[in-house]
Order: sequence, then structure tokens, then C-alpha cells
Amino acid sequence: MLGNTTGRLAAESRGHDQSEFHASEDRQHVRRRVFAAVTSLGDIRTHVIFGDKRLAAPTLQSDTALHAVFGRALIEHMITVHDGAFSQIVVLFDQAFPRKKQGAFNAAVKPALKALDKPFHIYFHPMKTDSNGQIADYIAWAKFVQLGRDEPRPWAELQRGLRPTDANAFGHQTPASPRHPD
Repeated sequence: MLGNTTGRLAAESRGHDQSEFHASEDRQHVRRRVFAAVTSLGDIRTHVIFGDKRLAAPTLQSDTALHAVFGRALIEHMITVHDGAFSQIVVLFDQAFPRKKQGAFNAAVKPALKALDKPFHIYFHPMKTDSNGQIADYIAWAKFVQLGRDEPRPWAELQRGLRPTDANAFGHQTPASPRHPD
């Protein structure tokens, strides 16, 4: 697993003062090392749900409604990709999500999780310094630059190592969204 200590010590030993990693900071030397570490992880599965807010129905344009759409889309995508072959579901969401929005997210997502008849947990943790959150941040950033900047290289690099799957939250799966080989 990519740990803060490992990444931070490696960066500091090369003269880079880096207490945490965030892909949007756009530091190539950090991204290069993090992508190398992330793509070497063999025991994780990654999935990206994306969508263009501007194309959403007006009733779905609020942050709360969008998070609910994305949460349900992620659950549906994971079920499709893994053919229901899992024993439980753990959803980690950024703690920066205010309590009121956490409640709305839970209200929208829990019925879909309960319908699966498998144990599930939903947690809201600070992702800024969590290694899983950092991995998710880099994977989401790679998809963002592929779609937003028409820059395919970071996503292509992840495809070679992690083979992440992706899907449009509004129902349009992309050609690069294969079933995940387990």
C-alpha cells in the first residue's frame, strides 16, 4: 500500500518538502513517484465514476443531488464489474462532506446497498492524508485530465498497471470500461 510515510520520506530525501500528496497540486516529480507506486500495487481494484454536471438535469445540479447520483452509479458499476462476487461493501467518503450532506448521501445510497443483502459500511474520513484517499485522488485526477484536458497519458499509465474501470454517472459507459478481471 502507498503510505504517507514512504512517499513523504522519499520526497524529503530528495529535497522536496512534501507533507501530503494531492494530484491537483500538479507537481510532476510527485506524480511520477506516486504513479509508479500506485501502478505497482497488485491487490487493489479501482473504479472511476465521472459525469458532466452541466449536462445533468436541473434537479440534479446541487452538490447533494450529484453526490447521490455518483454514489448510486458507483455501487451499480461495481456490481456490474464484479458480478456481485463480493462479501461486503465499504464506502469511504471524504470527511469534508458536511454532516447535512452526509445524511442526504446516506439516505440516497443506503436503499441501494440494503437491496444487495450484503453487509455494508459507509464512512466519512479525512482523505487528505489517508493513503487510500490519495490513491483515489490520483486516479480521479488522471481521468479528469483525460476528459478535461484531452491528455490521455496519466490514464493510459494507470491502465497498464491497475486497469481501472470507469463509467459515466449518467449512464453512458465509455469504450475503455471493461469488466474488471479478478
